[in-house]
Amino acid sequence: MMADLRTLEHATLKVPYELLNKKFRMSQRSIDREATYVTTATNELADRLINDGGKIKISDATSAIDGVVEKIQNLKRKAEDCFDQEEDCLRLCKTRIDHLEEYAFSSLLEDVSATRTWKRKRIDRMLVDHCLRSGFYDTASLLAKEANIEDLVDIDVFLVSRKVEEALKRRDTGPCLAWCQENRYKLRKLKSTLEFNVKVQDFVELVRARRIGDALK
Repeated sequence: MMADLRTLEHATLKVPYELLNKKFRMSQRSIDREATYVTTATNELADRLINDGGKIKISDATSAIDGVVEKIQNLKRKAEDCFDQEEDCLRLCKTRIDHLEEYAFSSLLEDVSATRTWKRKRIDRMLVDHCLRSGFYDTASLLAKEANIEDLVDIDVFLVSRKVEEALKRRDTGPCLAWCQENRYKLRKLKSTLEFNVKVQDFVELVRARRIGDALK
């Protein structure tokens, strides 16, 4: 029974875990970039003090210090934002783990009512997933809200997919290229040529629109 549960519910944990993994890598790059700005500004201030023999004007020193403080504040805001995003991902992972534990405990205690309720939720989740994969996004969102399972389904993932798909239908490769950039690590790991193919199509669309200069950039 538990083997069947692991097989059927693999995606339930895989999606939020991969999202957390991606958020962590993006946060690390973002924080490293902001930290570099702080280090650069600090070093420039120190070099200026050394080169001027400590005789820098108060107004210039104040301006330089304000610049360093501003970059430190930007780093702090970025770190807090990244922390909030990662915390949301962790909360989602915990919610889904708790949901799976409900089934394990109800089965262990032979609680027929709790098991029936849990299986009802599973059916609702499967229906939402089917609707999403069939393109019925509004129906899926409504069902998830009515069944109170919004944290147990991956509507946001499919909405991003819809945005990319609709843009491509309009011959707009921007959202797809942005998605490729955001998921470059995963695409590279899969040895995917998606980003290259989309860039080729982007070139074709620019030429078709007679934007030769942009196409050659």
